[in-house]
Amino acid sequence: MIQFDRIEKGLQLPPFVQGVWTIQNKGEDATIQLVADGYPELVIPINSTIHSVFNETVFSTNTPFLIGQINTACEIKIAQNSFFYSLKLFPWSLGLFSYQQAKALTNKSIPLNEISGQFDAVFRRFYEQMEENKHSLMPLQYLLLELKNQLSTTETPLLIQDVLNKFSGVRQLTLQNIDVKTRFSRRYLEKQYAQHIGLSPNQYLKVLRVKKASILMTTNLETNIQSVAQALNYHDTSHLYKDFKGLTGLSPSAYLLKNNPLHDYESYLSQWDY
Repeated sequence: MIQFDRIEKGLQLPPFVQGVWTIQNKGEDATIQLVADGYPELVIPINSTIHSVFNETVFSTNTPFLIGQINTACEIKIAQNSFFYSLKLFPWSLGLFSYQQAKALTNKSIPLNEISGQFDAVFRRFYEQMEENKHSLMPLQYLLLELKNQLSTTETPLLIQDVLNKFSGVRQLTLQNIDVKTRFSRRYLEKQYAQHIGLSPNQYLKVLRVKKASILMTTNLETNIQSVAQALNYHDTSHLYKDFKGLTGLSPSAYLLKNNPLHDYESYLSQWDY
């Protein structure tokens, strides 16, 4: 069984990390059908190899890797007795780790050392500390502090506000949401999304709506598809079906029937701030 646990105490998080989870498979080899959530991730395997499948393209690695934004079907294959850390990054933070635009990382899992050698010494020291302190958070805290020291955050208030609006269900940015002195255009916002997020504003909104739909369906199995579509401002259920299958490879009903081997589904859902 696959178990998700958020580390709630004992860590000082850098400003670009939304949260840290331990993920472990205590049973047989397993596959999780993921629904994209709008958060990129830095995944750190501990003596494990992780296989990520995006639209039948397989990425395999046993070293730290980044997962960019996802807007296609995705599976994660986790071997028996695997253990790894998942650092959920704020959506606008992906570009901190790469000189490329974030869209170059969309629908990909890329080993960090293929993007930049900047962090090689830090991760070597992290793994050395893990060997010495297997049951301590000290190595992880060392890693977070080193990442904070090496990465300089870039302020993108317009982009951040627009992302937060989409998370809360607001579909368009209004002047009341930002400093009225800020001058912007739709084209400028689209460039910000391409550089820092990796998807267009409309693509990103679609990802969040499908993720919210998956949560609504799985937390209340009596909820019908029509009420979910209405709650997420879809014109009709056919548009929800189209978006859902486009991003997950499954219809909503097929997704509900699929038996994901999760130890605690509530822990899985608690990864995201909605």
